[in-house]
Amino acid sequence: MKIEYIDIQNYRKLKTCRIRLTEEETLLVGANNSGKTSAMDALIFFLDQRGRTAVSIASGKSPSSRKLGAADFTLSNWHQLNQFGQAWANAEEVGEKISDWQPLCPTLDVWLKVEKNEVHRVRHLIPTLKWDGGLLGIRMIYQPKDLDALKADFIAHFKAAEQLKITAEKNAEKTLGGSASELSDFKFSVWPGSLREYLEREVSKAFEIKSYILDPAKLITDQGSKFLHQVLVEGQIPLDFYPFNGLFKVDIIDATRGFSDPYVATGSQHGM
Repeated sequence: MKIEYIDIQNYRKLKTCRIRLTEEETLLVGANNSGKTSAMDALIFFLDQRGRTAVSIASGKSPSSRKLGAADFTLSNWHQLNQFGQAWANAEEVGEKISDWQPLCPTLDVWLKVEKNEVHRVRHLIPTLKWDGGLLGIRMIYQPKDLDALKADFIAHFKAAEQLKITAEKNAEKTLGGSASELSDFKFSVWPGSLREYLEREVSKAFEIKSYILDPAKLITDQGSKFLHQVLVEGQIPLDFYPFNGLFKVDIIDATRGFSDPYVATGSQHGM
């Protein structure tokens, strides 16, 4: 059994990225700002098991020792995500389903190549009874925990911010006697002004990693230099466990030559 390849989507500058793993070592080589660090951070965020202890799961804490922020979502996706927020504020039914969000959220697909004599090790990942060895795929998505709760909380904060801004503008108008020139010098900033501003504070509370079994029979292979990702079945139920226990292990080891882990508060340097 081996990891055949890994697809990363919607993570920082990596809108769509495929990492093919070799039989032994795989090195990521590229120019500065080409996405090497983003790729490594995505792998660590989705696959690092150091935080997946019985205590952390029972307490409801994030299963990963890493945290994703709004800045880790691909920049080009924020226009559509902010449109969801604006539609919610206007009582429009847009972005109501988790399937509307999934194509815009950070995602990691792991494809395993499994031999027939290894089926017993992956029985929890087999998509259909017709599967008889070959590729098995799992998609991990950083998606909203409860879309209805997210919508309700955002609308409540957004409406409160709008009302606060209106009140502040009226108070300023009374204080300045309605002088248009003086009023124009006042800029009122309230939170949140958009769904992105809301998620910059609340994403770790509102989002979680969910895993879904992919169907190898629906796998779309490379077409030249491009490849397409499998679309999840509408209403597909996620797994209620981490899918790769006992299959592979991710270790974060001390690094040298100035490689650093920006997420480690102790200041020690790490690599993978």
